Order: sequence, then C-alpha cells, then structure tokens
Amino acid sequence: WWRWPQFACVLLLLVCLIGVPVLNLLMQLGISVEQLPDETYQRTWQAIHAIEMLGYSLWEFRREVGWSLLTSTVAATIAMAVAIPLAWLARDGSWRAWPMMFFAALLFALPGPLLGLFLIWSFNGPNWAWLNFLYDRSILAPTAALTLRALPLVMIIAWYVLRSISQKTLDAAALDGAGTWRQLVLIALPQRVIPLIAAWLVGLAIAIGDLSASFLVLPPGTSPISRRIFEEVHYGVPDRVAGITLVTMLLTSAIVLATVALFAWYRQARPSSAW
Repeated sequence: WWRWPQFACVLLLLVCLIGVPVLNLLMQLGISVEQLPDETYQRTWQAIHAIEMLGYSLWEFRREVGWSLLTSTVAATIAMAVAIPLAWLARDGSWRAWPMMFFAALLFALPGPLLGLFLIWSFNGPNWAWLNFLYDRSILAPTAALTLRALPLVMIIAWYVLRSISQKTLDAAALDGAGTWRQLVLIALPQRVIPLIAAWLVGLAIAIGDLSASFLVLPPGTSPISRRIFEEVHYGVPDRVAGITLVTMLLTSAIVLATVALFAWYRQARPSSAW
C-alpha cells in the first residue's frame, strides 16, 4: 500500500520541477498581442500561435541545434573512449579504482568557469602556435570543455556496467590466454554494448545542456543552443526565449526517451542479465 503514496510524492515532485516551468513556457509562447479599434492593445493566449512559434523556433534556431549536436556528439564519443578503459581498470573495485574515483570527483567538483579559464590558459600558450590556431579556428576547445563535463558521469555509469560482467567468464577467458584488453574487446563490450550506448546518450545530454564551461572558449561563429538561450534571456523577448527553451527540452527529451527505450529493450532481450 505504501507504493501509492510514494508514487504520488514523486509525481507531485515531477509536476513542480518540470510541469510548472513547461506550462509557463507554453503560456509565454502562445501570447498574442492585438491592436483594438480604440488603439489599445490586448494580450490573449492562442494555441495555434504557440504551435506556430514552436515551429518557427525549430527553423530559426536550426543552426544552433546543429552546433550543439556536433560538439556534443564529438564530446560524448571522446568521453566514452576515455571512460571505458578507466572503468575497466577499476572494475574489481580494488585500489585501482581510486584514481578513477578521484578523477571523477575532481571533475564533478570543478566549477565550469574555472574549467573554461584553464582551457583558455592551455590553448593560449606562447610556445604552442598550432594550439592557438585550433583555439580560434576549430571546435577543439569547446569540445574539450564538454568532454570534461560529461566524463565523470559517463565514467561512473561505464564502471557500473562493466562490473556486472561475470568474473567466471573472464577467468575462463584468462585460462584460454586472453589478456585484460582482449577480455574487454572480445567479451565485455559485446555483452554490454546497449548499456554503454545509453551511457553515451547520458553524456550527450549533459554536453548539450552545458553553458558554464564551454561559454568562455567558443570560437567566433560558433553558437550552440545553450549560448543562444543565454543571449535571448538578456535580450528580453519572452516568446523567443520560450521557443528556444522548448526546442532544447524537446531535444533532450528525445535523448532521454531513446535511453529509456534502449534499457527497456535490453531488459526484454536479456532478462537474466543484471541489467
């Protein structure tokens, strides 16, 4: 019986955290101002206007969405490439797990602006002309910032995923001559490819939503959707702010639904697995 009160509490929390802001954005998006015959103005809310503004925002900010997807996809991929070997070395939870845990905790605690300042200092060294060029003419700097922001959670998820591999299977492979890295490539990754894809999607969502770390290192002409939201908020145009914010929410919601669908499919395909 206690599940229903808990469900009601969780549902109320979700309504407060998600439902109220989304409803406010929809109200801002659908406001239409009309001039009356007596030269006064009337503000009304129209559903058709909200739909039109959402479609306009999807088209108007398509370039920003493209930049966000490009940098975030590259950052999530690099984060996964770094996280998998570190998580595999720390899989048994012994002393070898401490470096990964310390690294993850450090990145979790590091403020985004401080990370951006560190990247600026790294790329603007006087003896590294090629780094100066990449800093001004490529997405290397924002991609590095997004990678470091997504890496901690991706590492923790990958560590948990790889820990679920049966030790008996790995011991049998070791008896047949498979080393540590062959076990990872030939046994662990094929068995846990779906959960690792889900971890990649989590890193993608984190990278898309980041602003504090990447804002300081964006090169000229690069404007991801998080930066455009920041600018629109300061311009003070409510319907444009609501439109671009809802576009971002739709984008991240699609990633969340893809992650949930992957987990649901994986549980049905492998009901005996720990995942």
